[in-house]
Amino acid sequence: MGRQELPYFLLIACFIGPIAEELIYRGVLMTTFFKNSPWYGDVLLSAIIFGYIHINFALTPLAFFIYASGGLILALLYRMTKNLYYPILVHILINITSFWNVWLLLFSGS
Repeated sequence: MGRQELPYFLLIACFIGPIAEELIYRGVLMTTFFKNSPWYGDVLLSAIIFGYIHINFALTPLAFFIYASGGLILALLYRMTKNLYYPILVHILINITSFWNVWLLLFSGS
């Protein structure tokens, strides 16, 4: 990826992606499947699917655990607040910090 593509990559990875993912995993999945189940089925399903989708080709238990844990936190945040704003904001902040080196490369004079 060239330097010219970096702003588009960051826009998608840090803003558009998290918004779309939260709308899908929390907004659709959690309100469609096991809605308000006493066993937190909606939270677990959302976290498991989120973890599975994010492991890409790194099919390791650790990668799945890391992403599913993040999905679990975002799902619990949505379940507690009943508002997509908070998991979207947290997801955006996580992705911004995850791609910090790319931000530095983009805005450095090099």
